Amino acid sequence: MIDSAGTSGWHEGEPPHRGTHQKLKEHAISTDGMVSRPLVQEDGQKFDYIVCMDHDNIEQTKRIISKTHAKIMRYLDVIDEPKDVPDPYYTGDFEETYQLCMEANQRLYDEIMKA
Repeated sequence: MIDSAGTSGWHEGEPPHRGTHQKLKEHAISTDGMVSRPLVQEDGQKFDYIVCMDHDNIEQTKRIISKTHAKIMRYLDVIDEPKDVPDPYYTGDFEETYQLCMEANQRLYDEIMKA
């Protein structure tokens, strides 16, 4: 099971950003039913991995989820040049973010399957 949650409630209940929606549509990935939800303490027990976009999110996640069996990690730490995910809301480059996430998805999948 895969889910997505934010460490703040700024956009709670909202659908994905229009730029994200458009990029996913270009790649035939549906956003039907997707809405923002906050990360909650129970997520630490519900999931095996909690993948954060940047160091800030890792710190916020650790504050929200005090007890967890989940591996908390930065999303792009699995690629050859680890870094924070560039936020396309600020960069405007939804394609770069999409490509980085697709590479990380495959690497993370491979890591999970080895475990």
